[in-house]
Formats: sequence, C-alpha cells, structure tokens
Amino acid sequence: MNQVLGVTAGNALEMYETVQYLTGEYLDPRLHAVVKSLATAMLVNSGLALDTASAEKQIIRALDSGSAAEIFEKMVAALGGPTDYLANPWSSMQKANVVVDIKATQAGYLSQMNTRDIGMSVVGLGGGRTAPGQLVDHTVGFDAILPLGVQVSVGDVIARVHAKDADAAKVAAEQYNNALSFSDKKPNLSPVIYS
Repeated sequence: MNQVLGVTAGNALEMYETVQYLTGEYLDPRLHAVVKSLATAMLVNSGLALDTASAEKQIIRALDSGSAAEIFEKMVAALGGPTDYLANPWSSMQKANVVVDIKATQAGYLSQMNTRDIGMSVVGLGGGRTAPGQLVDHTVGFDAILPLGVQVSVGDVIARVHAKDADAAKVAAEQYNNALSFSDKKPNLSPVIYS
C-alpha cells in the first residue's frame, strides 16, 4: 500500500469514514475504487453477478438505495452495537481528547507516504497493540489525510492527529511528517489498483 486508503487511519475515525461512505456523505475516490473492485470480484466469483458490468450495477444500486448501509447497520446491531449507528455514529464512540492540525514542514508535491510508519504511529498513540492483552484506544489516529500528488506549501494542513494528550499529538505529528516525502514536480502516481 503506497498511501493511506481513504482519509483516516485509526479505529473510530475509520468507522466514521465508513459511515460517510455508506451514506454517500463522502466517497473518497480511491477507497471507492477498491471497494468496487473487491465487491465486483466477490459477486462474480460467487455467481451472484454474471460479469463485471452487472456486478458494478449491483454495487452502485446497493449504495444508492441505502441497502448497503442498512445491512451494515444491522451487522453493527447484531454485534451488540446501537441500532441507529448510521444516524448517530458518535453516540457510541468516544472522541480523542486532543485534535491537532499537522502542518507541512516543507513545500512541494506529496510524492511518497510510508504507510507502515503511519500505522505504527497509530499504534504508538495507543490505537493498536504491541503485546497481547494491551488495551486499544479507539479514539486515536489521523484524519483529513491528503493524498499523494497534492501540492502544499509550508504550514498547510496535511492531516490531523487525534491523541490522548498534547505530548502524544506532538510526537505523532512529527512521525507523520517524517513518513512523507515531497518533490518539486508532480509525481507519477501508481494506479489505485494494479497487479
């Protein structure tokens, strides 16, 4: 994975992005391409669609009609979550104590993103385990993540960090910036899905 898929990294933040996706509030183009590709393969391979074109029609119909969102909400409820998760996602999820803008430390085009380092930064914030039995802080992570290829100036907001305190936010913001590379020229980006 050469960049974060979607605009979030972290448990509750990714769940909120899922709600936005399923309700049509915000469909990140790269996330949508991956979802369509995976769903198409599942529909065709299971025989529920004859071909790619009919599978894609089913996917769009499920999203546009709200049936995909309805089934997701039923799954959440069946797992012990709220029955109104789509309408009130934050009523059952906590938010981080501190949310801080991450500003670009250099100008240029975002050309590379070390997703492993960003993921490990989420773990460092408490959003993942480094040993069995550790508690996970579902509130922490990153959102408003800019994709590769965007041109920024020094001081532009390139993401936001959600943390338990200001010290953790400062460390994570520095780690996030260190996980990025910039170039003077617009980079040639890989296709979203490639083999």
